[in-house]
Amino acid sequence: MLAHSIRWQIQLWYGSRLVLVVAGLLTTFYFFQQNQQYREVDTHLHALLMPLLPRISRPGPGGPNGMGGPRGQGRPDFDNDGPPALDHDLNHDAENNFKRNPDFYYAGWTRGKLVIKSPNAPEIPTPAEADFNADHPVRVRGEFREIIQRTPGETFAVVGVSMNVLAAQMHHLAFSLVAIGLAILAVGLAGGWWLAGRALRPIIDISAAAEKIFEGDLSKRIKVENTHSELGQLAAVLNRTFEKLDGIVQQQTQFTADASHELRTPLSVIITQVQLALSRERSPEEYRKTLDICERAAERMRVLVNGLMELARMDAGELTVMRERCDLARIAHE
Repeated sequence: MLAHSIRWQIQLWYGSRLVLVVAGLLTTFYFFQQNQQYREVDTHLHALLMPLLPRISRPGPGGPNGMGGPRGQGRPDFDNDGPPALDHDLNHDAENNFKRNPDFYYAGWTRGKLVIKSPNAPEIPTPAEADFNADHPVRVRGEFREIIQRTPGETFAVVGVSMNVLAAQMHHLAFSLVAIGLAILAVGLAGGWWLAGRALRPIIDISAAAEKIFEGDLSKRIKVENTHSELGQLAAVLNRTFEKLDGIVQQQTQFTADASHELRTPLSVIITQVQLALSRERSPEEYRKTLDICERAAERMRVLVNGLMELARMDAGELTVMRERCDLARIAHE
């Protein structure tokens, strides 16, 4: 039953389109915000990386890689003593940057040796040449987002941050967007249902009026509030049709009453004359007179019946009405 309802069909069509539009807009907004956040994080990572590069390229006062001075000065020689002790000292700009951004971490490698690392840095695998992409230096490791920079002298610098906070923010945004989308759908569907009902109200009135007319109440009319709309114009046409139909039925009723009255008169004459003739013996002349009166009455009935048959054939479209001039004075005199 619902599948054949115009109101439900309109609601399903409107609701499906509304769902697609709302879902598309909110999804687009979510991914736009996510990409915007990623771009901001990458920009921040790059800004933190630049002041860090001189420290990794020259980790000690003895020159590049800390191997320019005698033993005990600067950094130990990698080839003789293995990897140097880790250092957290940065230049002034880099240190201030990371103090203002405590969630970010850094690490640096020279010739595959870890030479510097922030205290909050997680375990970071030693970058290899394959990990570096000059066109896209950003890499994602689980919850961490990092940017890798390679400098001359087989040096790699990594600056990263945990994305857990951003992921929580995006989850909250997604939940908010879902709630907003459901609210929009609820309001939109309720408004669509109300508008569909208001738009289809003339059809309901038309159906009710037609039902009343079918039951015999030909005086029923459709209430028309907006005659300029399509349904309002249809209701106006139907009202004129119902009015004409009511007039035709009234004419037929009046015609039937008039025809019955006209037929009743000759029938009464015939019955009266026959009863009078049969009341006692009559002479042949009296019987002949009675039969003559009954014949005239029967002829009048025949004319009326033929006229009724012709009217019925004209109503059915089986007889073409022939129009011709006539003398009304003569007809009135007759």
